[in-house]
Amino acid sequence: MVEIFEVNSVNHYVSRIFLDKKLEDHLPIYRVEDLFRGNYSRLEKLCKAMVKKNRLSTVKGICLRNNLEGYQTLDYDETWDDGLPPLDSFGPISKKESCLSLNPGVEVIFVSNIMEIE
Repeated sequence: MVEIFEVNSVNHYVSRIFLDKKLEDHLPIYRVEDLFRGNYSRLEKLCKAMVKKNRLSTVKGICLRNNLEGYQTLDYDETWDDGLPPLDSFGPISKKESCLSLNPGVEVIFVSNIMEIE
């Protein structure tokens, strides 16, 4: 019974990868990969689905990122890997000249709720 639920959940998430990107239910491959991270049987099923869709660079990328066995013979081209998460365009503000900077004497205290304000 548990195996049936696992197969159905994998199929549900994998099917959302192939939906039109404009739809609200679409999931990028990197998010599904992140959901399955650490669960090798689910990652393997994800790889098999990608092979059926001829996304071989994506499969190789998933295997490399998650230390999966198999698919070693596939060629890997990072430009064709749909599973790579987008690059984070944010960086330290101190390195951006276009950003405002605070005086070194200014102390910043982050407050998580109103009770922390003195």
